[in-house]
Amino acid sequence: MAAGALPVLAAFATAVVVGAGTWMPMDASLLLTALPLAAVVLLLGQAFPEELLWRGHVFDSLSPRLSPRAVLVITSVAFGSLHLVSNGSGSTVGDKLLYALMATTLGFAAGAARVRGGGLWMAAGVHWGFHPALRSAPVKPESFGILLVLMAVGLTLAGAALLRGQGGLRPDRRQADLSSRSCV
Repeated sequence: MAAGALPVLAAFATAVVVGAGTWMPMDASLLLTALPLAAVVLLLGQAFPEELLWRGHVFDSLSPRLSPRAVLVITSVAFGSLHLVSNGSGSTVGDKLLYALMATTLGFAAGAARVRGGGLWMAAGVHWGFHPALRSAPVKPESFGILLVLMAVGLTLAGAALLRGQGGLRPDRRQADLSSRSCV
């Protein structure tokens, strides 16, 4: 979850520092009572179903035919492209494109979590961590585009860190690692 939440929180904080966002007063009691229910709704209604499709079905369908890198790129770009028509994509063409870019990087981070963890739950955790952080940050963006770029950078770094921790996308090394574990 941290790989999804921390880039968002860092993006909001950076937006405030560079003048692209302002701190807003926050009702802590409302946040503490509403956030747990919202987190469950976001997991069951958004993060898990989307990850079941993209990092589950599509990822598994492409994996036997393509390299791990190609699967990660295809699932990330397809996931991001669908966000061009999403409700949260902003009002201008530029905002819509930046929103799709940010969603692509969320797909990359979730895909990297799938590669690292070998299953769906880590990917769902990245996606799930993203949404409560996005909805609970007490910042009003003054520039939606700058905030989207900052989130995209943070999610890309989170995905790269997840891949680096597992030796990257080299199928030969991963396969060798898995084979050596099964022989022990």
